[in-house]
Amino acid sequence: MVLSTWTLVSQFYSLCLVLGFYFGKIWSHVTIFDALPLFSFLRYVTGYEYGWTGILVIFAWLLSIFACVGMLQFVSALHQLFCGEIAFEIENRIHLKDERPVSNKIRSVFGDFWYLNFIFPISGGCFNPDDDPYHWNQLTPPKRQVHMRVL
Repeated sequence: MVLSTWTLVSQFYSLCLVLGFYFGKIWSHVTIFDALPLFSFLRYVTGYEYGWTGILVIFAWLLSIFACVGMLQFVSALHQLFCGEIAFEIENRIHLKDERPVSNKIRSVFGDFWYLNFIFPISGGCFNPDDDPYHWNQLTPPKRQVHMRVL
């Protein structure tokens, strides 16, 4: 969750920087079609535009795609957090019941000062978790039934 939070923040920050530079410095002497990578490349090939403008356009499009994918991953992680699901449950198609509130679930993984982990992402050492976040020995997957075909 911490990794996806900071990844999403950095992606949107980078996208804002690129778009700010594009609209602040380049937008005054380009057309609306230059925001599309193909047109930007064609204008560079024909000599109407600089090459770094096309690189900036491609970079902005890639950052936009990464920001959308990062947002989907972040929303998925939030959904799992608030529904109380973990990857173990989803992978093995089982349902475990945990009656604790969300703050206690987060505290059991990130330690007593879990909110500081979002500001300063430090794992281990400073904020020791109540539960072991890496090895879930108390959970065992259900035995899968083997379906044999009789010929």
